Formats: sequence, C-alpha cells, structure tokens
Amino acid sequence: METCIVVPSHINNINRTKLLICCLQSLINQTHKIQIYLSISFETELDRTLFKKLIEKNNLNNILICIIYQERQTSQFRHIEKVVDNIKNMYKYIMFCDDDDTYEMVRVERFKYITEYGCTNCPKDKIFVGVYEMDLQKGSHSSSFYEYWSYCVNIEFIINFINIIKLNNYDYYIDNIMCDVLFSQYLRHLDNKHIFVSINEKLYNYNRNEYSITGIKAKQNNINNNIIKKNIYNFEIFIQGFNECLEENIESSINNIFVIYSMRKVSFENMLNELLKENYKYKNKINKKILEKIKFEYDNIKYLCDILYQYK
Repeated sequence: METCIVVPSHINNINRTKLLICCLQSLINQTHKIQIYLSISFETELDRTLFKKLIEKNNLNNILICIIYQERQTSQFRHIEKVVDNIKNMYKYIMFCDDDDTYEMVRVERFKYITEYGCTNCPKDKIFVGVYEMDLQKGSHSSSFYEYWSYCVNIEFIINFINIIKLNNYDYYIDNIMCDVLFSQYLRHLDNKHIFVSINEKLYNYNRNEYSITGIKAKQNNINNNIIKKNIYNFEIFIQGFNECLEENIESSINNIFVIYSMRKVSFENMLNELLKENYKYKNKINKKILEKIKFEYDNIKYLCDILYQYK
C-alpha cells in the first residue's frame, strides 16, 4: 500500500532552515522507510543557498527525499497541491509534516499498520478515508478539531478538496495561510459512511515557535488589540485610530474570519463580535468600505464552507 510524506516549506530565515533539517532527519530515520516529498520556496537567494549547504553538511541528499524547488513564495497548501498533482498516480495515502516539526521514530510504522488494518476491515458499505493520531483528552476527530498533520489520508480526498475549491472559483483560498484548517474541517464533515481509524499514541512532535503560523497569527492579534486601545482619552481620535487599525490589519481579520467560520458556522454579527472583542460596541463607527471588505470575506468563506461540507 503506497504511502508517502509531504512536507510543505517556505524558508525566510536560517532558524527555519535549521528546524527543517531536524524535521527531515526525523523522517529519514523512521523504522519503516518511506518516500518524502519536500516542496520548498525561499524568501531570498541567500535562504536558498544556506538551505543547500545545510542539506549537504547533514548528508540529506538522500534517495528517500525528493526536493521540489518552487520559483516563488508558495503557501503551505499550494505546496501540497503541487506535490499531489505530480504523485497522484503513484501513491494511495499521504502523510504530512510541517517543516518545523518532527516524527517519533515509529510513527510511519504505526500508521502503515493501522492503515492496512483499516483497509482490510472496512465494511463493504463504508469508505475508508484514513488514519489520525488521536489525543485522548480531546476525543475523536468527529467531536474535536485535529490539525491536518494528524492525518494519513487517501489522496483522493485531497484531490477532491482542491477540486471543489477550484471548480467554485475560490482558487485563491488555497493560498490562504490557514487553508489546512479548512482541509481538516472538510475531513471532519464527511458523513458516517466515511471511516477513519485512530492511533492512540503521541507520535508527532509539534514545535510551537515564534516562526509558526499560529505564533505569527497570535502575535499579530496582540498587536492589533494594543493599537486599538490607544487614544481612548479622545473619542474622535480613538474612532479614527480604530478604523486605521482595521484597515492596516485587514489581512489578519480576513484570516480570522477564515478560521472562525471554517471551525464554527457563526452569524455575521457574532463574527464581528469575535473580531472586535471589547470594541464591538463601536461597530456602527466602522468605515463603510472596511465593513464591506469584512462582509465580502465573510460571505465568501461561508459559501465555500457550505459547499465543501455538503460533499459527503
């Protein structure tokens, strides 16, 4: 049963490169050997040069690692799409790893065994989708959110997810930094004729660092909140700063809308409440053009989620 690992990576500093080297070392040292596809892009030519030097220094020009260089900055799920498009006729199941994380040495071996078990024992009236690493404190993936890297999934469901987005003219959402959240939610919303099997072991080492997407997003949210709270001694100045902050950080708001609605179908008013927090009471003071941008993004992700979650 052919399985591989896909590692999406965009390198913008030497620290990220060092984390990627550790990631690749953990993957080639698995007790069960597996093909690794690294799709990588770089912020600068210097980043590319340093990466190649570290690959050679650490003897990672390995037959198990296929490195696919992208010519321009590429988002996480766009990396995945490009790899899947090239290997869709070669593999049935795909595992994932973020470029700053690592596997325990037996992770692939455990996943391979459980995947084979799931395929063999799947009832004829069901569809076996894949395996996921379960956190016993969270419960099953149908009741709790799991990151995309928790899964080993039939490649057809990755292809289907991407095709639904493209056929509905939302291709740009594949470039959203949080597209992996949408993919995980898509898997969760498959109906009960689709079967997943869980592994009840901690075999993935998640590295919560300042360069991670969640770290950057949390930092940006803190900056936004601090800016909004300035100049509260003068209401007119406060409202002006409030709108300027929303305009300057509209990308952060868009990402938050993307994540919140992907995970919880909330109304537009509740979405505004979550975005603005204690400043929700000033929603009527938001510049009309800014509010239109927020509503436009909300309507788009709502429509896409409704379509994705209907495909059972």
